[in-house]
Amino acid sequence: MLEVQVSGAQAPFIRSAPSGSRAGLTCGLTDPVGVDEPSPRLSWNARPAGETTVTVLSDGREVWRSSVPAGAHGVDVPAESLAPLTPYTWSVEGYATGAFTTGLRE
Repeated sequence: MLEVQVSGAQAPFIRSAPSGSRAGLTCGLTDPVGVDEPSPRLSWNARPAGETTVTVLSDGREVWRSSVPAGAHGVDVPAESLAPLTPYTWSVEGYATGAFTTGLRE
C-alpha cells in the first residue's frame, strides 16, 4: 500500500486514494491544514523504478515541479514556492496524490 505524507502537519489520518488513481494508494494525512513547516517534505513509501515528477498545484495552476531520481521517496518543497493560508494539491506522477493547506508561516 502506498502512503503519501506532508511534514509539519498534525493529526495523522488514513483514507483511500481518490477514484481514478492507482489501486492501493492511501494518503498518510487527509488534507492537513495549518502546515507551518517552511519547506514541507512530501514523502511516499513506494520507490518508483525510474525518475518521476512531483508537482504541487494551487487552484489548478502549477506552483512547483521537481524531478526525483529512481528510488527516491521524498522531496522538500522550497519555502518560496508556497504562500501562507493556501490550499495545495500535489502528486507523484503515476503513483499518488495528496493535499495540504499551509498555515500562517510566520
